[in-house]
Amino acid sequence: MIFEMFLIFLFLIVVCFLIFDGDIMAPSFIFCSMYAFSIGCALVNYQVWGLNIINKEFFKIYVWGAIVFVVIGVICKLIFSPRFADFSKENLKKIQVYKPLTYFFIFIDLITLFLWIVNVYKIAGGISSFSDMMEKFRLETSYSLDVSMPGYLSQLSKIVTATGFIYMFIYINNLLIEKRYFNINLIIPSIYLVFSFFNSNRLNFLELVATFVVYYYFLKNVEVNMGKRSLSLILKLIAAFLLVLVLFYGIRILVGRTDSKDTGLVEYITLYAGGPVKLFNMFLEQPIHSDFWGKETFPAINRLFNEFNLFNVPQYIAHKEFRSYDGIDLGNVYSAYRGWYADFYFKGTMLLQGIFAVFFNSYYYVLRGSNYYSKHMFAVIMYGYLASCIFMHPIDDVFFTDDVSVGFLIYILVFIVVYIISLKKVKIKL
Repeated sequence: MIFEMFLIFLFLIVVCFLIFDGDIMAPSFIFCSMYAFSIGCALVNYQVWGLNIINKEFFKIYVWGAIVFVVIGVICKLIFSPRFADFSKENLKKIQVYKPLTYFFIFIDLITLFLWIVNVYKIAGGISSFSDMMEKFRLETSYSLDVSMPGYLSQLSKIVTATGFIYMFIYINNLLIEKRYFNINLIIPSIYLVFSFFNSNRLNFLELVATFVVYYYFLKNVEVNMGKRSLSLILKLIAAFLLVLVLFYGIRILVGRTDSKDTGLVEYITLYAGGPVKLFNMFLEQPIHSDFWGKETFPAINRLFNEFNLFNVPQYIAHKEFRSYDGIDLGNVYSAYRGWYADFYFKGTMLLQGIFAVFFNSYYYVLRGSNYYSKHMFAVIMYGYLASCIFMHPIDDVFFTDDVSVGFLIYILVFIVVYIISLKKVKIKL
């Protein structure tokens, strides 16, 4: 049944390519492509993971989830963007941010990075090696309610994130014009990348790459009509994707994944990308349903309820259980569907998938139907920041767990402030 499901997703990729006019950045195309890759990685381990037996509920959720996403994508395109905006009379313009402001952001980001490293060192209890320090930090902060970064530092980290993504947008914009690969605008995204390593978070690296691709696509579309099918672009993205996989494998020790130091490239990538397929199937064989509302889907909202003593929500650690199969450790990443099903069963899972699909398809097609470069630049920046949720869907839910929260509202505010003082009063060099 796993082979049939893989063929269904390959078929959906072709369907999406055709009905969305070769738009490889269409949310539905990305969604189906990422799931096809995840299932393909699982198939590499078909024998050792025992994938000959697939739960019928698993098959139903994966296939119907994709169909819901694609159908909503078609409807949103017809409603919001039957025709894409024409940029034939518009050109990319170099973005020149006031240099002292850039230096100021670099200073703030470096100070935040330094303070973060100091606290990582304290939480880890010293250092024997960098990888061991990051492993101890990850375990202490991920699986304890009593250990966390100071509140002021968590807020400063939002500035590092906002400046990192906004300056990445500026860097790509200017790169397409000047073809200069190294300039001052690259420093701030680089600081964010280093910061992610010291946060022991591999997902940040993948999210940054996904956002880079989205920004590049939207900006390149202003220069060249990307609505037309571009084989060269597809080949470039495939090559970049393979490079990202190699880099992702290379940084595993840096972010504290010392248990995988003897794991080969193919084994590691197929375990990380394909593991959720086996894990979610195992979960559905013996599902663990939540004992209160939104336990796995809305941890940020539940933390807020707990702080204000509402609805008797207890403190809890949101991490899911680890599982193994026949002595093989598979981890605890189950795809976005796991938390939704644990909290709200099949109907609730499809409802949340529908909400997810409506949000991202509507957002995307409203942008594509508008003159977004001159009128909605901030909206493009925020879409790129959020769109990584589509890429990460086969691995884990980021949208409802992280972005549906008060903390994300603060993120938006920080993004707005940084955008206004760096881009809104920008000097345009023709």
